[in-house]
Amino acid sequence: MFWGVLLAVLVSLLVQYTIKVVFLLRATSKSPGWIAFLPPAALTSVILPGHPRLNWNRAIGWKMKHDMYTRYNSTVLVVPNLLAPRTTVFVGDAEAIRRINTDHRHFAKTAGVNNFVLNAWGANILTTDGAPWRRHRKVIAPSFTEANNEVVWRETVRSTRLWFEQVDAGVDDQGKSIVKNVEEDMATMTLMVISKAAFGYELDWPAKKGESAEMNFPEAARIVLDHLLAVHVLPSWTYLLPIKKLRRIKAGKEFFEAQVRKLIDDRRADLGSGRHDLLASLLEANDQESGHASLSNDELLSDVFIFLFAGHETSSNTLAATLVLLALYPESQERLYQEAASVFGKDDSITTSWDSFNSLPFTYAVLQEGLRLAGPVGFTTKMAIQNTSLPALTRDGEKIQVHVPKGATIRENVSAVHYSPHLWGDPFKFDPDRFLKKNNSKDDPDGWLPFSSGLRGCIGRNFAIAESVCFLAMTLLRYKVEIPEHRKEEWKLKEGETERERRERILKPRWIVTLAPHDLDVTFVRR
Repeated sequence: MFWGVLLAVLVSLLVQYTIKVVFLLRATSKSPGWIAFLPPAALTSVILPGHPRLNWNRAIGWKMKHDMYTRYNSTVLVVPNLLAPRTTVFVGDAEAIRRINTDHRHFAKTAGVNNFVLNAWGANILTTDGAPWRRHRKVIAPSFTEANNEVVWRETVRSTRLWFEQVDAGVDDQGKSIVKNVEEDMATMTLMVISKAAFGYELDWPAKKGESAEMNFPEAARIVLDHLLAVHVLPSWTYLLPIKKLRRIKAGKEFFEAQVRKLIDDRRADLGSGRHDLLASLLEANDQESGHASLSNDELLSDVFIFLFAGHETSSNTLAATLVLLALYPESQERLYQEAASVFGKDDSITTSWDSFNSLPFTYAVLQEGLRLAGPVGFTTKMAIQNTSLPALTRDGEKIQVHVPKGATIRENVSAVHYSPHLWGDPFKFDPDRFLKKNNSKDDPDGWLPFSSGLRGCIGRNFAIAESVCFLAMTLLRYKVEIPEHRKEEWKLKEGETERERRERILKPRWIVTLAPHDLDVTFVRR
């Protein structure tokens, strides 16, 4: 009896699965794309090496860029997944992404592995949608003001000068200083900026790791960010294990949450004091709302975590990659130096005014090109909530429409758009001048999506731009950036290698879950 029931259940499940697969393949048979075995969001995409038909992951998207859209003759590709029968739509088209980000009747945010981690302290502006998102944005948007940009600029000047002291301490008799794994230094510098501009914490350059066991806010923040998955996925009993690192992670998580809650209470008690940091502005805006329109302390905590996550990690990765690009392309580096010198003079002084940004168009263009070529965000995810279609282009530029079925997961492939030959001419060339031609408009150049687009675009965009442009101008005014001697052989263009292949080899992702580069050493030569 038991085996008969079990067999009947298995046969029923097999029939249901077969019907789903048949309908899935029939619904997508005329669409450009391929058939895959595993869905992109499967756990195996983190564990196993990537292959488009078997196990698509972020590293595949970064490596292939726009190539797969050229191969399948469409900038929108429909990929049915057999193991868990559903459809994934890969979008490497700027117009289609703009449509997805503005058409809220047909597309919405989707819950996934990323949201599970980013919702560690609850729903927030990055992970909510619909009415909850509008409530978060209504409170948060007024906080990102010109006054806050001034704070960002001033704190970037202060933090960068403290970093200069670290660089100068390593100068040899030839005036050179090697910064190994420059991304770590950029992570410290950007943490200092956001701590002051967002939360009012003015930090000194921290002691080297291991020099102090005392827990403090920057140390707790780094623990939370460096061990994000462990912090929010490991069950509480694992922290009872006699493992020192696990105890440190637990202490960092608890200290971070306690400090942010205390900071919220202190700032609320201090409202009206004239502070211009992000949290003070946020609380003032929140107190002006009433009832369901305001954010609770738990929601504020989650939003503060997102500010830290989005405003620290991505900026540090971007600056590290851009410094390497400037070392690879010294002619652009010299132009950036000449521009900074014409604005600030050559005496290593720099104004603390955000107004200086408008006098640094080439510096901004270098940042834009760095974000295009090596931006830390490779894709974003949405879901089709209705049957619809998206505009696409064939490899010859012909306009077509691609059907998108209800329930499909949408992967907005930012890397593919940033390398699209339809938009950028020679997309693999490092050419900041392309942005000087496009920056005449108040809007972002078509297809430049490091901060996404539409109302769901990054709310901290100007924060990141002010910080990055100020840092690049200051650094290139003081130093020449060079490839380290011990990296010259490794980073040189090899026989038969294209410029694209060299750059991707140097700026390879840390691992398949992130597009952040790693192991980037840079030599700074005092001017």
